[in-house]
Amino acid sequence: MNFIIPIIVGAIIGYITNWFAIKMLFRPRYKKEMFGIRIPFTPGLIPKEKERIAKSIGETVGVHLLSSEVFTEVLSGEKVSGQLQNWIKSKLNRLRNSDKTVSDLIAELFGKNHDTIIKGIEHKVAGFICSQLSNENTVDKLIDFIEDRFYDKYKDEFQAIVTEKIELLIRQLSTSQEIKKGLETVINSKIKALEFDKRALDKAIPGEIIDTINIYISSHKKEITNALKQMLEDPFVRIKLKASIAEIVSQNTSKIVTVFMSPENIAQKVISSMEAYFDNSENDDSILLIITTLVDKLLETKVSDIFVGIEPENKKHVSLQILNSLDDFISNNETQNKMIDVVNKKIVLSEKDIKESLMNFLKNKLNDLANNSALNEDVSVIVHEVIEIIKNTSLSFVFGNVDENTISNIATTLKDIYNNFIKSKLPQAIEALDISKVVEEKINSFDVAFVEEIIVEIANKELRAITWLGALLGGIMGVISPLLQLFISV
Repeated sequence: MNFIIPIIVGAIIGYITNWFAIKMLFRPRYKKEMFGIRIPFTPGLIPKEKERIAKSIGETVGVHLLSSEVFTEVLSGEKVSGQLQNWIKSKLNRLRNSDKTVSDLIAELFGKNHDTIIKGIEHKVAGFICSQLSNENTVDKLIDFIEDRFYDKYKDEFQAIVTEKIELLIRQLSTSQEIKKGLETVINSKIKALEFDKRALDKAIPGEIIDTINIYISSHKKEITNALKQMLEDPFVRIKLKASIAEIVSQNTSKIVTVFMSPENIAQKVISSMEAYFDNSENDDSILLIITTLVDKLLETKVSDIFVGIEPENKKHVSLQILNSLDDFISNNETQNKMIDVVNKKIVLSEKDIKESLMNFLKNKLNDLANNSALNEDVSVIVHEVIEIIKNTSLSFVFGNVDENTISNIATTLKDIYNNFIKSKLPQAIEALDISKVVEEKINSFDVAFVEEIIVEIANKELRAITWLGALLGGIMGVISPLLQLFISV
């Protein structure tokens, strides 16, 4: 009995002591006073040192447990990256067979605010385009892009298209009734104007043509003489000339003279004399002088005097002949091909000027467009229409032609972007987040009872073990005490 009672008493004391010590960690939860003096050990250890404990836990968590290095290592690890890549592949494969539209996908991603987000995107895109069109550097880059990527690359195709259009236009002009009517009107108006032209022929005809005629006459006098002689030998000309001379003789000669020599005989004599005159080469210069004099006299004639005397029917005939000649000229394939060749050569020779003019034209138009007050509204309408088309496009159409290899490449690319973001941007975000401070503030915001509940819940077994350990140690001390007394008494 001497041993049992000390053991029980010692165990009870040890149990109560440890239980009380554990309770004193949390209680009292607030400071207690008596007669204005704080009672020792109030509040309990944890309530009293709550702020210091919170700061210590925060630093431990932020610096050692949830540091930026830990987050970066975990989130960029092979496990997370692999799961991300597989998730992206599964999503893309699902989109390939989806009946939803792009609009449906946006609605799923952003919920009720998707319309507001899309309108915001439209506004931002339109504003960006307008601002860039007003930027001279951007316009220059755009012109250089058009020049390098389109004009220089496809200039041969451009020329082929221009040539084709010119050829088609020329072919159409050659058969156009409107062109014929227009030419007829112009020709008739020009002929009508000549009836009132008081200039001499040498003033109306370019001096180069007159000089050419004179040079030709001077250098071809023999051919001209032979041509006149051949004209006299032509039976039709001979008959007409003889009749004309006979008529002149009969009108200007008395009947007494015609009794002895008929007008026909006189005409024959004149023609024979003319032939003999033309046959004598010594008379070539005289003939040339006569022709030159006749030409000079003709050139002194007024244009109106010549055209007023022409019968209306003859004028119409001349107009028709000119029109037919022009029509034949334009309709001729060889003429058309020559015109096309001339145009092509001009395009080739003027390529540099054409290119410069075209680029300046585009630049000026872009500048005019940028300064147009209605630009923003027009761009907004275009952007809205484009986005509406995209929104109503089915996901299967967008992703339907994407093969497995492309999906794998997309997933790999997105994974690389994710890893680069984690490694380059996440540490800054974690530092800005200041996890240590967040944990500290969160612990400080907890009620003491809640902190006690958490700790007790986490360390319930350990705390019980400590309590029962006190009982065990008390019991041991209860055994040792009688043994010591027994040993001393002996």
